[in-house]
Amino acid sequence: MKLLLPFILAAAIGSSVVAQTANNAPFPGGPVLAKTADFAKWTTTTITSVPESGTGGTDASPSSEKADLKKTIVTTTKTLPVRLVSTIAANGEERSIWCLEPFEVLTSQHLPKPLLFTSPNPIYVDYSRSDFPELEWISEANFVGIQKVGERQELHFRTTIAPNASAAATAKAAGHELSGTLCEATVDAKTRLPVSFKQGDEISTYNFEEPPTSVLVPPPEVKAIITEEQARLQRLSRVPPSG
Repeated sequence: MKLLLPFILAAAIGSSVVAQTANNAPFPGGPVLAKTADFAKWTTTTITSVPESGTGGTDASPSSEKADLKKTIVTTTKTLPVRLVSTIAANGEERSIWCLEPFEVLTSQHLPKPLLFTSPNPIYVDYSRSDFPELEWISEANFVGIQKVGERQELHFRTTIAPNASAAATAKAAGHELSGTLCEATVDAKTRLPVSFKQGDEISTYNFEEPPTSVLVPPPEVKAIITEEQARLQRLSRVPPSG
């Protein structure tokens, strides 16, 4: 049953979106995607389906192929001005990112000490515009309809995201052409918070929990590296301009 889950979800999302597109339903108004409250907590579970060939060599038949399912769990705890994003990767590795704008600090059992980064580092995630950066593509322009799921009304969105220039150039140099990735998402029509997100072979579901009641306190090693960076920036600001 676990093996079939992502395919059932994919089929359900896809079929319902197609049906609602035919109805040509207008967008009902309001925000397409809301930000959470200043104190909030949610878990995003992402299941990736990776085709795995059988062990029969080049003569293996298509029927010998199976889907290897990989699951990543990301728990976000938001207590402004502190945000904690904790990840359990498909391989079991655990890592956390402490976000205290404009700083983000990565901790992992594979790192000798916390790693601090700021924008424009590619690792840095800007949460100033949205709590769900992976869904920033959602807009009224790619709204395709509404479906009732149990007692809940869900807004459906769909688009195709083109590959980034670097990936496209690499593929072209190797003699391949990359096509865009089909993305679909559902949003609770009442709360305007995400329900599901499908991107290629990945299917994510969102589960919102009881909000925390107090501000998170980063561990001493995280606070120390931020304090050190703040002191460094302060020293730089006191350096008189040359000339």
